[in-house]
Amino acid sequence: MLGPTVTPTMSGFYPVGNTPPVDVLESIPPGQDSEVLLLGCGDARNLLFTLYCRPSSDQSHLNFTCCDISTEIIARNILLYTLLIDDVDGADTGRIWNIYYHSMLDEDSLHLLQKQARKLADLGITIENWRQQPYGKALRFCDQSTFDRVVKLWTWYALDIKDGPAFEEQQKRLKYMSRMALSSHEKIMGWSCNTSTLRSAAPCSNLVVEHMGSLLPGYWVTGLTDHDAKLIATSTCLNPTFSTMHELSLVYASMEPLQSFHLATAYAPLKKDSPFIPNSRTLPRLNPLAQAATRQFQTWAETFRRAKNRLTIRFTSSDALAFCHVLQHHAVRHNSQGAFQYRDRLRYEQLVLDPVEYRSRLPAENMFDVIDTSNLVDHWGSLNILAACRPLLKPGTTSTIYMELLQLRDESLEPYSKGLLCGDVVTVSLLFGLNPIQFWTNTTTFSSHPETMARSMAEPGTGGQARFIMVWKNANMLGVKFDPDHLARFVYSMYLRMFEHEKPTTQSSKAANRLARIQFPQYTRAGLAVILSLIKDANFVDFTVFLERLHACLSSGLAQEMPGSQYAQSLDLHLHEFGLCTPTIHSENIENAQTLEPNPFRNWLDMSSTVYLSVAVPHSKWLPLLFIPKPDTWPLFQLSLRLPNLDRGSHFADVQIGFGVIRTRGTRHTSSYAVEIETDEREMEPPNLLIVSALIPACILLEHLRSSTVAIQFMPRTHEPPGARAVPESVATDVFRQAITAHTASLDDESVFVTQNPPNMKGRMLCPYIPGALMWKQPVGTADTGKVSFHMMFDQEATRVEKLTLHIDLSSTNAEPLLQSKDHIEFKLLSSFVLELNIGSGSKTFRQQIRLPVSLTTSGSRTKIARRSAYVEFIATIAAPDVLSTHPDSLYPMSLVCGKPILENVGYICLEQLPTVDVSDTSKVEWMYPHLMSMLSPRELEVADSLLDHKLRNKDPRFNFKQMLINVFTRYAGLAGKKQQNAFGLTRYGETVPLIMVFISSLRLDLASLSVTIDAAMLPSTAKLEGREVRDLLTQMENKATVFHGDDATLALWKYAAAAFAERCRDWEHTATCEYALPSPSIVPTADADGNILCSCGLGKFPRDYKPDVPVWESVAKYCVRVAIPPSYSVPLVERVIPDFGSFDIYGKIANLDPKKQGCWGCNGHVSESQKLLKCGGCKVAQYCSKACQVKDWKQGRHKLVCKAMKLSV
Repeated sequence: MLGPTVTPTMSGFYPVGNTPPVDVLESIPPGQDSEVLLLGCGDARNLLFTLYCRPSSDQSHLNFTCCDISTEIIARNILLYTLLIDDVDGADTGRIWNIYYHSMLDEDSLHLLQKQARKLADLGITIENWRQQPYGKALRFCDQSTFDRVVKLWTWYALDIKDGPAFEEQQKRLKYMSRMALSSHEKIMGWSCNTSTLRSAAPCSNLVVEHMGSLLPGYWVTGLTDHDAKLIATSTCLNPTFSTMHELSLVYASMEPLQSFHLATAYAPLKKDSPFIPNSRTLPRLNPLAQAATRQFQTWAETFRRAKNRLTIRFTSSDALAFCHVLQHHAVRHNSQGAFQYRDRLRYEQLVLDPVEYRSRLPAENMFDVIDTSNLVDHWGSLNILAACRPLLKPGTTSTIYMELLQLRDESLEPYSKGLLCGDVVTVSLLFGLNPIQFWTNTTTFSSHPETMARSMAEPGTGGQARFIMVWKNANMLGVKFDPDHLARFVYSMYLRMFEHEKPTTQSSKAANRLARIQFPQYTRAGLAVILSLIKDANFVDFTVFLERLHACLSSGLAQEMPGSQYAQSLDLHLHEFGLCTPTIHSENIENAQTLEPNPFRNWLDMSSTVYLSVAVPHSKWLPLLFIPKPDTWPLFQLSLRLPNLDRGSHFADVQIGFGVIRTRGTRHTSSYAVEIETDEREMEPPNLLIVSALIPACILLEHLRSSTVAIQFMPRTHEPPGARAVPESVATDVFRQAITAHTASLDDESVFVTQNPPNMKGRMLCPYIPGALMWKQPVGTADTGKVSFHMMFDQEATRVEKLTLHIDLSSTNAEPLLQSKDHIEFKLLSSFVLELNIGSGSKTFRQQIRLPVSLTTSGSRTKIARRSAYVEFIATIAAPDVLSTHPDSLYPMSLVCGKPILENVGYICLEQLPTVDVSDTSKVEWMYPHLMSMLSPRELEVADSLLDHKLRNKDPRFNFKQMLINVFTRYAGLAGKKQQNAFGLTRYGETVPLIMVFISSLRLDLASLSVTIDAAMLPSTAKLEGREVRDLLTQMENKATVFHGDDATLALWKYAAAAFAERCRDWEHTATCEYALPSPSIVPTADADGNILCSCGLGKFPRDYKPDVPVWESVAKYCVRVAIPPSYSVPLVERVIPDFGSFDIYGKIANLDPKKQGCWGCNGHVSESQKLLKCGGCKVAQYCSKACQVKDWKQGRHKLVCKAMKLSV
């Protein structure tokens, strides 16, 4: 197995998710068929919600592949989908809800569960029979073993009292596991609140706090999502789907099913015709949160049934990384037998794809438009995940990888996200051919406010959670080249970060806090070798020279006691195994085997330079390892070899483990010798052995067979977390690096097995890869297009790519004679990622647009012209996000693909599917204020503070854009004492005629982003109106609209944003006469003479009953386009987004502005409705019962900061 292997102690079972659902197809334009890979898929919420988010008119075929290590998750999900399919009229939705979300069931719901499980088990006689059933058309299995395991679980779910002893045994297990789970919950959670609910309720996070300690924790008492007494009384049966068939997995301690829904619909006032409006008639008894969640589930169920005929959902129960590597192997070699990957890290079972399911799939069909990796990064490392799934990403602009950070592995979210790749984010992303789009834009639609609240409630020094979803797009890597020496130095710096836990001096370094928070070290030498394989196959560096330089760095580091001294052989053998290089010591020892001292392996004439070593550990020795209490103290297994006359040995951390009984075949000490491991259900009980296997160099066996020893060990952290329990006394401690040893034996001991292939395998794992030709889309060349190459230049310390040299070979193109005639040459940035070369002028002009792999700044750039050799070069510095923020398209970049715009950083949404917020009562939407204020990062808040103090105008267009957005949202909702307005205009400083007008129709909950969005009609250019029409418009809107003034840079940003806002919510198609598709070589939208970016395809296209409440609507509708305007938030990849807890107090005060509830801000006294309060003269919001209270709050209550923050929206 590629990667670390942890001790198989008690793990968490996640029958229901602990985060709100996401739309995994938000990067895909409506109507596009899509292949989606869900790694660590978890429960059904993301798939169901994604289907709901697509427009009802969308008839695209969606192909999901769901991978989860837990077979129980797969069995539950398929059970749910079949129940939904059968429930044609929705009559059984209530019972289906109970089955999927309640750990305690009433007899009626249990009967339905048992009946459906029995039906599925009967259909699952064979996988061939399943395919022929109605369910099998949409619900399919990737492999035979997953099918067998799932059918076995369905059979277990179906047990009832008629099954006698089997049913009794099931009930005993259910009761035992239920007690254990409750005990774990009480121990871990106690009476504390589960702050995960804050993000589920976003953007109404402030309002859910009072329910976090009342409504939600009741689930662990009753097993139900609601407190209805009648339902509690009748729900006396344990739900078998909330348990597992083995005893090493418990329902996770913080599970609260309602967290897996968007709870904002329980708090935000919704209009009566809004989606997800709770139905009090059909759900009369439920509490508000359960009512909101149940209503969403009902809607999802209806959508799933409508979409079932255009869905294909495949399932596999396997390790996510192993599954990806098998898919890579299949894409290249058209079979999975030869991948020789184990299904997971704890069993010797090969993962083989079903030959029928994958028989006709071409290499490209094993690749995906979207790969969602859940929060696997928290456990298995970002580099391991990218190495496994990046080769499976389809080429193209819309293709996306999502990676969710959830468990905080550093002191805060910012250093965690910035250090996630063990090096500079941009440079490491380039090594994988990826574009970290959020880094360049510093923009997301997700607010940090829920995470700010959660961190303020966490105990100081604890890990806790902080959620951020990283997004990667394809980068243009064709023609990219790196200097081998500089790249080697950079990869070596990555190596030091990957293995910093091995460095003795880490004890006193700044990495100590980080290491104390990680669950276990995430990287091994095999994982590093896979990354190096990707670098080799990308062909962007002289790999031989690069590897020589890297070896030199590693050798120099080992001499200085840097990480890796005991793992050097592990790296060398995996480099050899993957065909990257063969260390001399390996080949020489094999070639000279006949001249060595007498050794039983001399007869193994065809011995390769690497072999597999398997060690059988007796039950009595490995059993104590299972009782370390918390996951944070789980150590990693490793196999260690100690050679004679050496104080320390060689460690091999890439091990596979499993339990069972060993059977052998063939002749020992020859290539025919093989190990087979038989396992049964009671794998943890005697006489089953723990078998640990690893790849080792054969030279050790040839030289030191009888004098060397092998040890099965696991290593405690360098920094134990607070409260970690000591290792059991029965487990010995080894001398090298204080490794904890479970078993030791000599290499010729009977418990040690040496084989050509790993146990239960007929061959060896090959290095999985997909060539760059499949990963990267080749451009269509023309006679008028020069050949482009990019040379990446590092900074002096080789810590990051600093500059780029663009080389364009123009020989044999129309540009060649222009060059030689000395025509003018100019490079121009058209967008953040597109550079245009212009040669000549007038009719004799040569233009070529180049898609850049990184964003550049033209400041300080140089152009080199070789007229005789017919090439030009452009040398420029890679743009930092703060420099890039001045580009008008930097917030929401778009590309043109075949003349159609593609969004790169903001998701597509269907406005009709979003709940509509009723803003008629301002007091009911005041939860929006802190959510909107978090648009300004702590840095921007300081800037705003300074501007207010000195009454200055900000020249930063992005800051001005955000400030306008805050004003637009707050004025439409009437927050902070403002008069409600549903229209606004934008104009230049000193002018009166708006250039852009926006007429707001409604405010909607953007559930996918846990935020809000404005549904509006935009008049993109008043220049298209006649003079009289403009005057009439201004006259009629005089009291209805606010006009914002801005400089040219701010207005240009708005115009580019407007194009993205229109594209993201369009329910119309671009026409043949679309301005984006006009005969032109442009690959990005460009502005017309009026600065307008938008095409005219969507003008005047609105739903039949669409009518903003403005008097001019009828006359201007035909000139307008529908837009979805989101808030704009900064990202932790670039800057701090979570303020200190003092700032959080400001947000907390702002969140609660209702005068009738809050009373005096100074003494917190409640007053009668008739008593008049004094308002603050600055913000017009804070109120006091007396002058003394105002003075007190200003000095001691820190209202000075609150007041300034509120002024931003005045």
